[in-house]
Amino acid sequence: MRRFVVAAAVAKAAVVIVAVATDPCGPLRRSWREAFRPVRTSARSLIIGAGEGSAGSRTLIQWIANATFRPTTVGHWLRTYPPQSTAGPAYRRAVRAIAALRPQDHASFDYTVFDHAGVGAILDTPVPQFFPYIFQSYPNARVILAVRNASDWVRRRREVHKVRAVRPFAVLDKPLLTAAGRWNPSRLRPDAIGDVLAYEAHNLLVRCLV
Repeated sequence: MRRFVVAAAVAKAAVVIVAVATDPCGPLRRSWREAFRPVRTSARSLIIGAGEGSAGSRTLIQWIANATFRPTTVGHWLRTYPPQSTAGPAYRRAVRAIAALRPQDHASFDYTVFDHAGVGAILDTPVPQFFPYIFQSYPNARVILAVRNASDWVRRRREVHKVRAVRPFAVLDKPLLTAAGRWNPSRLRPDAIGDVLAYEAHNLLVRCLV
């Protein structure tokens, strides 16, 4: 009897392994779709830059804003491009609202706020940090994931943004910004190896969800 049980367990394990190897991201996508039901979804084909900042954001801005096939206004942190765009105030309100969210409010926030922000593309903070929520709220979105060598990313993030760079996944535990509008102490930590792992995990998460 014991041999039969062991054999059955091995057989089941083998089936699971084959299924995972065929679509390793399937369980993650299903779990997220079941866990998060957007307050509202939008049919817009919003362009979402899912990569962390310091990974080619400025190059992407130029390409999207000046694309011959469909020039569009780009929202990048608290700025919009081209600079003369009238979308600035509405976009900044949307970004600040998301950046001020407490972890317990993530699931109840309406991420389709970008419908009223006057932009056709969004990237950099807080977009990567809230990508799973935003992407599920825009099922027709087009996603661009800009990446770079993880160690180079950590080094560049520290050099350019110093203490203002937020570590990937930090918003799962703490608000991105404090109520006073200052950067939250959840920043890149002294252990560069941990930051490298967090950066790669973020990029893998994006690939799996898309």
